[in-house]
Amino acid sequence: MKEPTLILPTVDRSLDVLTHPVLDPLFWTPHLLGKASAWWTHTPFAFWIVAACKPGLLVELGTHNGVSYAAFCEAVARLKSATRCYAVDTWAGDEHAGHFDAQVYHELRDFHDKHFSAFSELLKSTFDDALPYFADGSIDLLHIDGFHTYEAVKHDFETWLPKLSDKAVVLFHDTNVRSGNFGVFRFFAEQALHYPSFEFLHGHGLGVLAVGDRAPAAAMALCNLEPERADAARARFAHLGTRWFVTTREQLGSAELHQRIHEANALRAPVEAELAQVAAARAAEAEARASAEGQVNALSHEVAQKAAQLEDLNRQASDAHAKAAQAEAAARATGFAHEQANRRVAELRNVVAQLATDLNKTRDELNETSEARSLQQRTALAWKSLADRKEDRVESLMERFTRLRVDPSLGVKARLRRRLRLLARRLAGKPVDLGAVEIVRFSPYFDREWYLKTYPDVASAGTDPAEHYVAHGAAEGRQPGPWFSGTEYTARHGDAAGFNPLIHYTLVGAREGRRAGLLGSDDTEPPPIPALPSRVFSIFYVSGEAHTPGHLYRVARYIEAARMNGVPAEWVRQEDLEARLELTSRHDVMILWRTQWSPVLEKAIGLMHAQGKKVVFDIDDLMIEPDLADTKVIDGIRSNAHPEAAVRELFASVRRAMLAADVCIASTQELAYHMRWAGKSTHVLFNGFDDQTFELSRRSARQWRSARTDSLVRIGYAGGSRTHQRDLGLAIEAIARVLRENELCRLVLFRTESGMRLVDVEEYPVMAGLEHRIEWRPFQTLETLPREIARFDINIAPLEFGNPFCEAKSELKFFEAALVDVPTIASPTGPFTRAIEHGVSGFLAASADDWYHHLSTLASDPALRASVGSAAFLRAMASYGPLQRATQFGRVLDQLQGDALAARAFALDARVRSAPIRRPQLMPLEVLFEHRADESELADVTVVIPLYNYEQFIVEALESVRAQTLAVLDLVVVDDCSTDGSLNTVLAWARQHASRFNRVVVARHASNSGLGLTRNAGFHLADSPYVLPLDADNRLRPKCCEELRRAIRAERVAFAYPSIQHFGASSAMISDSRYEPQRFVAGNYVDAMALVSKEAWAIVGGYNHVRHGWEDYDFWCRLAEQGQRGFWEAQTLADYRVHAGSMIKAETTLPQNYQRLIENFKAQHPWVSLIDERLARKPPALQVALSDGGAKSRLQVLLPILRCPKTGLKLTADAERGALVTVDGWRSWPVVQGRPVLCQDIGEPEVKPAEHVSNPLPPEALKLAKSTKGWVLNLSGGGSQEKIENVVEVEYGLFRHTDVVADAHVLPFDDEVFDAAIVMNAFEHYRDPQKVAAELLRVLKPGGRILVRTAFMQPLHERPWHFFNCTRYGLEQWFREFEAERVRVSENFAPSHAVSWLASECEQALRTNVSDEAAERFRESSTGELVDLWRDPSLRDTPLWTDFEKLPQSVQEVGAAGFEFLGRKPAVARVGANRC
Repeated sequence: MKEPTLILPTVDRSLDVLTHPVLDPLFWTPHLLGKASAWWTHTPFAFWIVAACKPGLLVELGTHNGVSYAAFCEAVARLKSATRCYAVDTWAGDEHAGHFDAQVYHELRDFHDKHFSAFSELLKSTFDDALPYFADGSIDLLHIDGFHTYEAVKHDFETWLPKLSDKAVVLFHDTNVRSGNFGVFRFFAEQALHYPSFEFLHGHGLGVLAVGDRAPAAAMALCNLEPERADAARARFAHLGTRWFVTTREQLGSAELHQRIHEANALRAPVEAELAQVAAARAAEAEARASAEGQVNALSHEVAQKAAQLEDLNRQASDAHAKAAQAEAAARATGFAHEQANRRVAELRNVVAQLATDLNKTRDELNETSEARSLQQRTALAWKSLADRKEDRVESLMERFTRLRVDPSLGVKARLRRRLRLLARRLAGKPVDLGAVEIVRFSPYFDREWYLKTYPDVASAGTDPAEHYVAHGAAEGRQPGPWFSGTEYTARHGDAAGFNPLIHYTLVGAREGRRAGLLGSDDTEPPPIPALPSRVFSIFYVSGEAHTPGHLYRVARYIEAARMNGVPAEWVRQEDLEARLELTSRHDVMILWRTQWSPVLEKAIGLMHAQGKKVVFDIDDLMIEPDLADTKVIDGIRSNAHPEAAVRELFASVRRAMLAADVCIASTQELAYHMRWAGKSTHVLFNGFDDQTFELSRRSARQWRSARTDSLVRIGYAGGSRTHQRDLGLAIEAIARVLRENELCRLVLFRTESGMRLVDVEEYPVMAGLEHRIEWRPFQTLETLPREIARFDINIAPLEFGNPFCEAKSELKFFEAALVDVPTIASPTGPFTRAIEHGVSGFLAASADDWYHHLSTLASDPALRASVGSAAFLRAMASYGPLQRATQFGRVLDQLQGDALAARAFALDARVRSAPIRRPQLMPLEVLFEHRADESELADVTVVIPLYNYEQFIVEALESVRAQTLAVLDLVVVDDCSTDGSLNTVLAWARQHASRFNRVVVARHASNSGLGLTRNAGFHLADSPYVLPLDADNRLRPKCCEELRRAIRAERVAFAYPSIQHFGASSAMISDSRYEPQRFVAGNYVDAMALVSKEAWAIVGGYNHVRHGWEDYDFWCRLAEQGQRGFWEAQTLADYRVHAGSMIKAETTLPQNYQRLIENFKAQHPWVSLIDERLARKPPALQVALSDGGAKSRLQVLLPILRCPKTGLKLTADAERGALVTVDGWRSWPVVQGRPVLCQDIGEPEVKPAEHVSNPLPPEALKLAKSTKGWVLNLSGGGSQEKIENVVEVEYGLFRHTDVVADAHVLPFDDEVFDAAIVMNAFEHYRDPQKVAAELLRVLKPGGRILVRTAFMQPLHERPWHFFNCTRYGLEQWFREFEAERVRVSENFAPSHAVSWLASECEQALRTNVSDEAAERFRESSTGELVDLWRDPSLRDTPLWTDFEKLPQSVQEVGAAGFEFLGRKPAVARVGANRC
């Protein structure tokens, strides 16, 4: 009975123990693998101690590569505890840990910031310097792993002891190391006498000390274990830790092998043409071979050590079964280790052998290259000859360069002393030219030691020799060194007088090849040294934060932009700059991104300036104003618990780097303002996306649309860190209200892998009770973020507008969402205001009410979300893509080169940036058929076919697309309201062959819109980065899409076009010339069949509607005006059909259309000078003789003051054509009955009979005309009663005395030709009175007088040409540019005229349209009756009033008191006339 009772509970307890959650930490997998450390064997204990003790504050002293610290932090993250963690280390190493470079720190920093930055911080400091950062009695868990001598450990423990809390536990690493001067074991043994303790013996030993009086129970239990249980605990923790030690060693072996392979590949790179580098390569080979052998020996020793340790474990095991298991594990581990070691030895030997082979191959290649060998020989002979004549001069100069590298004057203390001296001089009022000092200091002809030795007074005074030479030495005739004579140089070159001779030689003389002043030389030229290829302009970046997303935006993408401009570019981390200072000699511009000031940076800037090169500073956050480092301005300081003083110090350091630069670059205008205020010339270059981001965004949007199964409305906030709490607070009340009102709405926020939420929702009381309406998504990197944003329905970007720090933020949150068609609501900061067209491509919210209104509107209207998202996508494509970035950066790079190139680049940049951003014009359409083969596939190319009445050709065009060798291809056909069977033909073909394509779309415009807008529709429907327009009567050859895609990708251009062959009525070749934008001046030479980047299409606002044709020519011209490039693929890849029914034949080339087309085109692109225009010109015959003295015709008299109303050019008579012709011969104007018709679109003017006389001129007008000696303009006077010789009569028709037929809005006269102007009763008939007034101002001479009478209370007359009646105030407004002499009611416009005229019209209307009785009733009524009806509405129920309401609308409008208009805004923008 007892046996079952004993067994069953035992089984149950065993299972409980194995599955108990308390064991979970022992089996966690650490994330930071692959770092060498004995601490790996203690990782399970680190997990356990954090879980057991739950410290409030954890501090580690001595972190190295972070194995132990990452284990502590990982436990905190997994447990989601409130522990704050700090790692303190200098990351410089010591004689125990070994010395290591900055890469160790930066690798740990990258890993740390990605995983633990929410609760942890790395303090780069000595242990003692870090003490003030921690309050006494605050630390619950302290790990001491610093310098391991007895004295050092004792010092660390005693100095940090006051910081420990009453719950504190202290860990000591390396307690089981008794070699060298390690003394941890001795100190720990001493402390174990005073505090409860426990010691692990594996992994170099780890001591646990329960220091606090109230140490956690788990720690106390560990320290008080009985001996047998203590041994078991040691063995089991050692066994668990061995797993990670072995795993790490395997990874290290793999990593080391990859490192060796990487080094070998680096050494295989092309060596330069100097034989000295071959010798260096040999040395590298020997070093690599020795290193490899050392690695082999080390591995063998490591294997032996491991075997010994495993045997040790075997001896210590007390249980027989445990011993057997450990023996078996030891055997497996030993075999595995031997196997790994042997494999690594073999691989390393292969690497060494391959390295030797590659180096031998390199030497062979150098030896076989006769040109290189000849160059080396000639160079060597030249230098040998020069050295023979100059003895050791070259060697001495080389030694000078070497000494510059280690010049003690460049040390920190020397710089400090130098700055103090400079400060003293400034205080004394003596100017110091720092640039001149740096030029001298780095000149090979300035010898510091020689100068001090030769001039003891300088040495005894303690003056910096370079500063002395600049300030005094040169003027006193002292020489800078043994190889340069300033006195001789000045004597031989008069233009150097008054200048420092060495500086003049460095900046001017050396470039011009002057030799006077170079000691040891004579006037004979040295033997010529063979010239090496000239170096192109190049740049390099110094990245201050290479681990952040900003590096991708500001460095990586702009390096690619530089390369797209043909400018070589590379980058280096700021911490690696000291080892890469040679970059300053290899490149022309150094760009500093987010760099802090440092001695190395100062040195690099000095080297650049000494060579006359430019330093550029780039920043994308307002980190250059230390005064802004305040939680009131930057909320991230508070939410991330950063000390304000530390942030202020950081900003001051960054600002100092900015001030040392020559030019600045910013991501926004607001940020640039602060740089310009500091006196820096600043360019603005936007953040933007690249091709990979575009492709991922489009694919993510498509996949989400396909996979989505719900109808939720997700409001997304893609904040990347806890720095925007206050920003989100601007919108949070509106968000909460929308969430409560709309059950379908969700708020999408993010959290890290460790579970830390990037938004502290608990900070917003208004969100209480809405936790279930929040979707917490995993934090995304910049590379994967589009997948998450694609899930949004609404993107929000709240910022504290008006806050200078927030105002400087870029608009990247807008374009990130736009790329996945998601609309954005943003705060109206400057960048967002410029990026978002409010209500079209997004919304701007300035208040909580605004946020609520826009959120609720978008949440309830899917169609609005789609239209705004689409417009946002086009805006993002136009402004933030790689092509736009490359052209903008190219103009900046040109400006950085200075001189004439900079001036031209600035002019282009100013013009391009001043041009408004146009959205492509899109017309309503309907998608009739769509087929997608694979939602996850994204084609690179879409062929777009605009279709209109080509039923007989369209299938041939479609078949040419189907035959393309490019496998993944999209096809879009847009019908522009064809009147034949074209559309049905396309639909049938598309359904039959849809499987050939990745995606097929057939759509139809709601109304005929023209070729250009139909192409726009196709581009907009395309979901690929490149689009190829194909007219329905043309065809592609099979490899067209494939070859053009290859070309456009390789050349990184806006479009690529092939050679094209005519077929049909011609066999000529077109589009067969390399791309030269200048060729567009003469005419179009690139057909529409070209592969176009969709980004380029968006940049110029798509195709225009160009009446009568040339849509593609206009498109290419606008791309050229933007600085976008094309590329000619010389292969013949397409065929162009020539036939009588083509648009060019049917419409474009008709003479009346062609001339209008050319004129309109030149108005859009004034720089063109078309060959066809020149051929069409017919200049008038030259007239070299004076006309006879006989009587001249009226036209001959007026001709000198006439000009072309269209172009402003002078006119001349062409007797052969009976017309007036512009002097360029391009435009002619008819002459009818001896009078010129200078009015466009009038056709044949109306000719009035000679007896037709209009109202005679009033006496005042006659007096003005006859008293004026010069020309008087009588505008719109009709048929005058009397012809006056000096009066020029202008009308819109031919009256008895008309001199010129013209439009008053465009008068055909030269400027300032009339002494007076008369306009009687005409202004009510002008469509644009203000424009007529402006024309009158233009043609009048200064002081010329004008007399105008116009209608006010007059009935409608001369319909439909009666537009405006005018008050005196309106008249004054029209003529506000004139000096008014008098404004009055003239005699003919007295109120009696208005009343009687209106009464007459009313009586006639009643008689004609109502009845004679009604008319007579009106005539017989008294004026008093009408007055009473107006004043007393109750009397209006009488026929005298109501009869007028019976009049038809067309009659009422003659004398109506006013009009009513009801209308609506067009759904889409209007376009020109439809295409025929």
